[in-house]
Amino acid sequence: MWSQRIAEEIATNLGYSAGLPAASAQAQRAEAVPLALGGVVGEMAEAFRYLPPDKIQWARDFARFLRDQLSAEKAGQPAGPWVADKLREVRDFALFLKGRHGYGRPVDESDEWTEEDERDFTLASLKRLEEEGPSPEEDYREGTRNA
Repeated sequence: MWSQRIAEEIATNLGYSAGLPAASAQAQRAEAVPLALGGVVGEMAEAFRYLPPDKIQWARDFARFLRDQLSAEKAGQPAGPWVADKLREVRDFALFLKGRHGYGRPVDESDEWTEEDERDFTLASLKRLEEEGPSPEEDYREGTRNA
């Protein structure tokens, strides 16, 4: 699902790498952290389903800001408590945005037409009319067809 993909992208950018083999004893001890973070990523993905695209971009920008704030020594280390903290901050921000700006129904289940939907439908209809011309029924109604 699109929202899960975005949440995983944010998590990866913050340094969370689920499923990668642990290389050291320290990384093996920290293995429980990535497993617990899977739920955080799922909660973030669910919140994204209720947000308009510009608010999802706010969460992405916030994650990028947090990543840039990491010190150089932490940036190359395997997932640890600092990744969990940053990922939870982004999740909390996404939940805040959902509460403040979210839709009542998930975006991917909404049947509401947006202005963009209406514009796309109109443009597609006009293009089809240009390519195919009016239907025979329209010719008869306008009295342009001779029998």
